[in-house]
Amino acid sequence: MANYQELANLVWNVADDVLRGLFKPHEYGDITLPFLVLRRLDCILDEDGRKEIAINTYNEFKDKVSDEMLPPIILRAINTSFYNTSQYDLSRLKDDPNYEDIDEYYHREVKPHVPDSWIDRERDKIGYEINFNRYFYQYTPLRSLKEIADEMLELERKSEGLLNEVLGL
Repeated sequence: MANYQELANLVWNVADDVLRGLFKPHEYGDITLPFLVLRRLDCILDEDGRKEIAINTYNEFKDKVSDEMLPPIILRAINTSFYNTSQYDLSRLKDDPNYEDIDEYYHREVKPHVPDSWIDRERDKIGYEINFNRYFYQYTPLRSLKEIADEMLELERKSEGLLNEVLGL
């Protein structure tokens, strides 16, 4: 198996080949990270046929139990903490030349599960954004000025010693 650095280089090389000209290099992470996460989730669901088991379990119980009871049943059946009962995943989307109308998808896949949701066409944009910072960012407090000053003084002290050593003083 490739090491971490080889995988990171592969991802950034692909991003550079595919995204060059469409996005600035400093924006590559905003594009690649969501797709890497989504692809990894797809791969987990592909293991042992979990995706099909989730869909079959959903179809088996959707008319027998309330909507609130469905998630625990599906999660128990596939032994993960998440599931996808949609017919769409990254592999299928990549191979499907006939992308579905967003309104049809919304009314079939979103509205039944989130009845008070809506689409505001005034705010439509081409593309989408997944703000992973909102969900995964963990604040790390900044160091105090005293800590930074102490570190700089320590570096200065060490560098004086090196300079004296080089000069033979």
